[in-house]
Amino acid sequence: MTAAAARREVVALPPWVAAVAVGVVTLVVAMSVVRPYVIGAFHDDAIYVILGRALATGAGYRYLHLPGAPSATHYPPGYPALLAILWRLAPQFPDNVMLFERANACLLGASAAMAYLLAHRRLGMTAPWAAAVAFIGTATVPPLALATIVLSESLFLAVLLAALLVTEGVVGGPREPTAGPGGGGVMPAVLAGALCGAVALVRTVGIVVVPAAIVACLIRRRPRAALLVGAAALAVLLPWQLWVWRHTGELAPVLQGEYGSYSGWLSGALGRHGPGFAFSTARQNMSDIVTMLEVQFAPQLPLWVKRIAIVSCAMLVGVGLIRMARVAPVTAGFAVLYAGEVVFWPFPPFRFVWAAWLILVLVLGAGAVGVWEWRPHARTAARLRGLRVARAFAVGGAVVVGCGIGWYNVLGVRGHWWNTMQESLSVKMTVPLAWLASHPTLPGVVASDQEPAFYLYAGRTGVPCNSFTPDEYIYPRDTARDRAVLDLVLRRFPVGAVVATGPACGLAALRLSQSRSPALVPVDTLTAGFAVFARTTR
Repeated sequence: MTAAAARREVVALPPWVAAVAVGVVTLVVAMSVVRPYVIGAFHDDAIYVILGRALATGAGYRYLHLPGAPSATHYPPGYPALLAILWRLAPQFPDNVMLFERANACLLGASAAMAYLLAHRRLGMTAPWAAAVAFIGTATVPPLALATIVLSESLFLAVLLAALLVTEGVVGGPREPTAGPGGGGVMPAVLAGALCGAVALVRTVGIVVVPAAIVACLIRRRPRAALLVGAAALAVLLPWQLWVWRHTGELAPVLQGEYGSYSGWLSGALGRHGPGFAFSTARQNMSDIVTMLEVQFAPQLPLWVKRIAIVSCAMLVGVGLIRMARVAPVTAGFAVLYAGEVVFWPFPPFRFVWAAWLILVLVLGAGAVGVWEWRPHARTAARLRGLRVARAFAVGGAVVVGCGIGWYNVLGVRGHWWNTMQESLSVKMTVPLAWLASHPTLPGVVASDQEPAFYLYAGRTGVPCNSFTPDEYIYPRDTARDRAVLDLVLRRFPVGAVVATGPACGLAALRLSQSRSPALVPVDTLTAGFAVFARTTR
């Protein structure tokens, strides 16, 4: 052994030490960007906090802000359960918002550590490559932007990585011997299945990790492991599904779109529009995803550079998935199935893509390593030259993507992009919240498009002033339909006032106030950013 090799062996750190180091650095970065903001700016964040409060105070898993406090069936209980624990530690709202955000930062640090282990142990990346991939996947703008909001993505990522690490160990790599024809031990498989089920209890779209794990076990000829993983996942998910089935009828039909189960929400659109709706959604989402990735891989650069970046990204994804299919089949399967969900889900895809940004970076990293390590061999000189040229172009494409990601984050650091959405939306929320605080005698239930925030900050029970359906993602909103929905809300609930912070609700309320038998009368339509209408007797 040479002296240089001996020195390298001496200073080599165990993988867990390097993983902890990457996690600590990510944690420090995440903690440094945490800022307070107005909960409810993103709507879902306020609902998560309300559900956490309900669990912490013993009210059950209920929408406390809706009339009658019906049982919650839309949002899985994983993240609200975490918020409930934190609420018990710090029960004063909004003082505890910073604690919630710091918890997300801790989860992001844990995700970075697990990402390092996944890249190093399962994907075979060297320590520098694994550290770079883990850091880019967690301490850059997309994951930081989500971690600084009280949303479930940070917990989703942490639980997902834990599930992938354990499940990849159960499935094993191509060079790992099994304990027998059925696979490995019972407990690792049960733990893997439980973690896979837990992923879906944080975000419903994470359910695809379960079939990815089962199929990987079967492909690797581990039928017993596949059975145990599936049974454990079912045991974790079944209580939640029974809860949804039992309580979904508690919600009024007009509230089902916003607060009901996903199955009815999506199947309704397919029933109304047929398969064409799914294909229209896929076309829209693919266009949005390409546009989003052009910005992230070639920001503020000419269109031809963006096109090169997208083609290079597709090449790296293909190479990465092929490489991962051999050494980390569960992760590869999850990436493919999750991408399919994102493409066909009738909702703007950016949040779904950012939630799995680390998985995309892992795939890109695996592709970049594969391209870099590729050494062409051919029988003829001409073919060898062609392969070497192809490798050079592939390496160049990987460099374009890497430089684009770096430049995007340089711009993001300069502009503090991880706080941009929170700051702009918080300013918008302060106007109606201040108005409500100055009018404590406003009667009855408040119909609005920010009803969860109004409950948290003003203590007002509320209902949405319009319905949320998949249809509107493809087909333009119709004012007549919005007016009919608001009229139905007024007839169904004891609404005393409508506080509109968006154009759809405001225009529908204005139309009702101008009808022959007006259901509403304008109270304040001059303050910028919102409008208030009071209920009339008719």
